[in-house]
Amino acid sequence: MSNTETTYEHIVLDDRGVPHIEDAMMKVIELVLDTVTYSWSPEEAQYQHPYLSLGQVYSATFQISAMEDL
Repeated sequence: MSNTETTYEHIVLDDRGVPHIEDAMMKVIELVLDTVTYSWSPEEAQYQHPYLSLGQVYSATFQISAMEDL
């Protein structure tokens, strides 16, 4: 599977255009759903997913926010 870089650091698109967190086997939507469902702050989301950096969490959050603005 090849990944395409995006303008968001730590976020790549797979062959189908689905955003994933780079160097993690996690889709952006999975992290966002966890964050919304459990009302986690970015720091709590990173704590709950210790294999993610705080930068990866923020990038995923901002990427979804930008998609909502479209």
